[in-house]
Amino acid sequence: MHPAHQSGFYSQLSQALSRDLSHGVHNQWFQILAETLQHLTKNDPADQKYIVDIKYNMAQAFGLSFENGRPVNALLHHLAARDIGVIQLIRRNKLQLLVSERVAMKTNQWEQSTQEAGKKEQADVFISPITLGLKLQREMAQDAYFLEQTQSMRNKLTLTYEELFTTDGSFKPRVFADLARLLELDPKHFSLEPQLSKQRGKMSEAISNFPQVERAVQVLIREGELPAYFAEGLE
Repeated sequence: MHPAHQSGFYSQLSQALSRDLSHGVHNQWFQILAETLQHLTKNDPADQKYIVDIKYNMAQAFGLSFENGRPVNALLHHLAARDIGVIQLIRRNKLQLLVSERVAMKTNQWEQSTQEAGKKEQADVFISPITLGLKLQREMAQDAYFLEQTQSMRNKLTLTYEELFTTDGSFKPRVFADLARLLELDPKHFSLEPQLSKQRGKMSEAISNFPQVERAVQVLIREGELPAYFAEGLE
């Protein structure tokens, strides 16, 4: 699904647009997505299972359809109509999400295996306390929107980020059992040991202006702009 993938979805979409630019292909996006997946997996075993990682902004790019006069996210409409399994991951600590993204952009390290953990670059990032509240509220609003849009799906599992792993990064057995059930997998064939190295845990070390950010978060909580649990992740 990455734009840089030469045979990926965005490449296929670009080719379709260039062929039929006058009429546009916005209403064909799901068809192009399905064709892309079929092309990329044509040599795989018939019983292979796939998880397609789609971010909120990409889901919104598919546009809206209308059902009984009600606006519905077009991508989710297609998924629900085909009873495709959906896993919605919600990272509860939005401040940690913001910091992790900034560190990854600064170091150009988005993920790293546990075997390479020692090579992980560290970086300090500046978080503006002025726009912080708006950024965090926008992230929470997206969660609420997609929760509402997927609430009627029969084949859906919602998981919050903190619940997925133990403190050492191992998959929680109960959570993995739910995932295996949704994907019709046999859990005994999988290891729950840590696979990826996390960003360092303390935001006080990653945020260069941490005292300012800490005060801003406390004010936003006090004024009811943020839930109280945002204070739990400050350290």
